[in-house]
Amino acid sequence: MKNKKGNNKVKKESRLKEDIKDAKKEATKLTFTIKGLLIYPYFVAVILSFLLIYICVLKNDPNTKIAVLVAVLIPFYYFFLELIFRKVVVTKDYIFVRKFLRKRKISLDDIKQVGTASFKSKTYVFFELERSGPIIISNSYEKFGELLSAISTIIGESRLTDSLKNLPKSKYKRYSDILSAWMAVLLFVAIIFIRLSEN
Repeated sequence: MKNKKGNNKVKKESRLKEDIKDAKKEATKLTFTIKGLLIYPYFVAVILSFLLIYICVLKNDPNTKIAVLVAVLIPFYYFFLELIFRKVVVTKDYIFVRKFLRKRKISLDDIKQVGTASFKSKTYVFFELERSGPIIISNSYEKFGELLSAISTIIGESRLTDSLKNLPKSKYKRYSDILSAWMAVLLFVAIIFIRLSEN
């Protein structure tokens, strides 16, 4: 009986140590996703696009016309899926990048250098790798400044380009894509209104 109790105690202690170890690992993980301010208007636009297709069906539009509309909207739907699936996880051992139907786990040893490139309000972080093509992350991610800080910390200053080190905070935020998303919402609303007002 004493041996059983002793074994149970050892098992509980080892289990507790494993739980603490797992908790510490989770604590060192930083996860970044696309900002909600961009996803919300795109979600509204997707719903409105489905409504538009439904209206076209109700109005007995030619099948060809409906097919063309769906074909035009497919890239829009794909981009929306890209937004909701994108995720970057930064840990002390690796960087995990997920996109729609794609994912990459980047070993820190495989990274030659990390830099940035900016075009107006768009800023991109690029990872130059030893064994494959570059990985690119945009400033569409929530808490982009924290993402840059986390990457810089684990990579080390020696592998950071001057463009990343000297990137001004004004380049962290990006509103043009949010504005474009709301413009798409307004466009769908206008088209739906026109279709509903038709005899």
